[in-house]
Amino acid sequence: INLFYESQKKYAYKNGYDFRVITDFLDKKVKNPSTISFNKILVCNQEWSDKYDFIIFIDADILINIDSPPIHNYIDYGSCIGIIDEYSQPSKERRLKIQKNMGWETSATDYYKLCGFDIQTNMVFNSGVLVLQPKIHKIFLQYIYSKYIQKSISHYRGFHFEQSCIGYEIQRNNMYKVIDNKFNAVW
Repeated sequence: INLFYESQKKYAYKNGYDFRVITDFLDKKVKNPSTISFNKILVCNQEWSDKYDFIIFIDADILINIDSPPIHNYIDYGSCIGIIDEYSQPSKERRLKIQKNMGWETSATDYYKLCGFDIQTNMVFNSGVLVLQPKIHKIFLQYIYSKYIQKSISHYRGFHFEQSCIGYEIQRNNMYKVIDNKFNAVW
């Protein structure tokens, strides 16, 4: 854990970012352990959120290369949420082969269907790194959270449910800008 923490802290300080570690539920009313990962999309709804143009949410298990460029201006996000397409890693073809060999779902559409979402897509968004703009995304992210939080409690897909809800809604509403995989490479 210290390795991840230190890399994130050094990256934040190097790029002039404020660095916050969230150690408690952001929703004080729903404190079920199976909902903890869903709390990430509430970072735009905190009393301190509006003082930022961008909030970069990074899961605790993300190791950052200190030499990575600043993510908030790496591309023009417009009014979109920056997110990584996990199904493009290591390449779309190799990913499909890995999925088949492991006996997992073999398409992004099937991934979302496992949580009851019907969307024709070839992208599965990984919510471990999110580039958010509080003034633009606050209401949208609160909507996603409110719509799905109760269903996430003890959902059989675990943390994949949270990721599926976010990915589905972002795609359905065309609110995404795909970020280069180097910002969230799956090992």
